[in-house]
Amino acid sequence: IIFPFYIGPNSIPFNNQIEFSVNLFNDKNIDHYVLSSYNKKQDDWEPINTERNEKTLKGKIQKGSIVGVIIDNIKPEIDNIIPRDGATYKIDGLNNFEIFITDNYSKIDYKNGIKLKLNGDILLSGYNIYQSKILCDIKGKILIGKNTFELIVNDQANNTHKTEGVFYVEE
Repeated sequence: IIFPFYIGPNSIPFNNQIEFSVNLFNDKNIDHYVLSSYNKKQDDWEPINTERNEKTLKGKIQKGSIVGVIIDNIKPEIDNIIPRDGATYKIDGLNNFEIFITDNYSKIDYKNGIKLKLNGDILLSGYNIYQSKILCDIKGKILIGKNTFELIVNDQANNTHKTEGVFYVEE
């Protein structure tokens, strides 16, 4: 953690969120920097949604807290992709993409940071934050024969994980 500081008071929530900024003039690249708030009960740092602009980080808080900057250079993890790369499925047995994704610190950017393509077409998917899972209905979108997919996942610290695969479908 770098640059920790206190914004108070912490006993009474603010009527409106307070926006604050941190200037990092000496740092060359702030792409993976995340504003974080210290949670005393859990004795841990929690990420704050961070906006980056040249050498400035901006965030908002609802109540007073200790705030700092954490550098997160670890890309999100993509696990257990169904349909599996290289596998063959029956067309009536394959209804959904099911993909588990996690990010141990800055968390998945589930609003704008998940892009799933099937055969070149972008699919709308839902991300279940409690199960760390993407679910996407692919009925009517899969082809008999070869199907390709591409998944790009970003976390809130601008780390990206991209994976591609192929699966096959028969009648």
